[in-house]
Amino acid sequence: MSRSGYYKWRTSEASEREKRKVMLTERVKWHFYDSDETYGSPRVRNGLVVEGWTVSERTVGLIMREHGLR
Repeated sequence: MSRSGYYKWRTSEASEREKRKVMLTERVKWHFYDSDETYGSPRVRNGLVVEGWTVSERTVGLIMREHGLR
């Protein structure tokens, strides 16, 4: 990687996909902790769908695993 390419990457804004994932992760954590840490990915996903999110159960499961929500 070139030096200029590295610094361009470091100073660039987050993409729309990254911004969406951050917001989705916050909502997944909220649903998980709101359920006293008992909900799994199916129930968390259902809560997100009620809020208007379009997301798969697998994506919710991956986010939960990534953040150690079990």
